[in-house]
Amino acid sequence: MLVFGLLMTGITGLAQKEKYDGVAYVAPGGSGWRKETAGSFLSYTLINDNKKWCQLLIYKRTASKGNVEADFASEWAGLTAKQQQMISGPKKEAVKKICRHRERKSEF
Repeated sequence: MLVFGLLMTGITGLAQKEKYDGVAYVAPGGSGWRKETAGSFLSYTLINDNKKWCQLLIYKRTASKGNVEADFASEWAGLTAKQQQMISGPKKEAVKKICRHRERKSEF
């Protein structure tokens, strides 16, 4: 177990640690990742030979409007609707409960 811990510490120590607008993260490893910084975000994009892709984004922080609904509406308008030229907002639906947790009695 000690050897595994030391090995993982060594591997993690080799990872490139970076910061963007107060967010500390480890950049994706491997070849093929393209890093791009735009006005309000940082992105990493990977497209493989099978034309499958992955994109990671970190957005700059913004000031809150005071509640979750106002924050979402503001971010939707600025980050999504404006850039994608959408004419209507997202359809809101109630959250569906997809799993149930049973309480277990402790045997201790």
